[in-house]
Amino acid sequence: MTSSIFVIALLLLSLSSAVFSDDASFQKLPVPGKRSGPESFAFDSTGNGFYTGVSGGKILKYTPEKGFVDFAGITKTSEVFIAVGLKDASGKLFKYDPATKAVTVLMESLSGAAGCAVSSDGSFVLVSEFIKSNIKRYWITGPKAGTIDDNFSNYVSNPDNIRRIGSTGNFWVASVKNKVVMPTDPSAVKIDSNGKVLQTIFLKNEFGNTLLSEANEFDGKLYIGTLTGPFAGVMKL
Repeated sequence: MTSSIFVIALLLLSLSSAVFSDDASFQKLPVPGKRSGPESFAFDSTGNGFYTGVSGGKILKYTPEKGFVDFAGITKTSEVFIAVGLKDASGKLFKYDPATKAVTVLMESLSGAAGCAVSSDGSFVLVSEFIKSNIKRYWITGPKAGTIDDNFSNYVSNPDNIRRIGSTGNFWVASVKNKVVMPTDPSAVKIDSNGKVLQTIFLKNEFGNTLLSEANEFDGKLYIGTLTGPFAGVMKL
């Protein structure tokens, strides 16, 4: 069976180092140097740590034994704040087929395209629009294949990355309330396959007014990333 990779694009643009907050269930993993923005997470297939991208175009790997270490280089983060200020709507959703190397544009004119996640059964992909405070759904299979639900969920304020929660059919969405001066009230929002909000975890005490970028559940813990903050957060569920 041929599998495809979905890519979202916005066109503009050591355990000893861990810090525990007053809440014993929350742990801070400081990013070394003057870097910021552990924006998203990918977990090692062997269970040996995770990877995250930070400012300056670097990918870091984290293990409990060594903390964060440089792993690879990437291109620098786009000027997302400029995009928000201009109410950019040039985002696109692409499908890449590794077998044929073909790239197909599935969605266009996305307002602040921030993240995407495929459902556990592979029937649809969700796409977040940060600027528009909206989540869209593109149907991959079934009678609605090739069609779009423009307002799958507009109950999540300024959604950023979306992460599927295993085979549960649910998703975690990073959210803030985007104000004129700065984002406020960061939170992690769990939604189901129909866009209904199941749970909201408010994270202002842990992250202040930081622009939250991702909430990713793995092995009973929620890994929380930011675009501008100096640490990654880990919360026991």
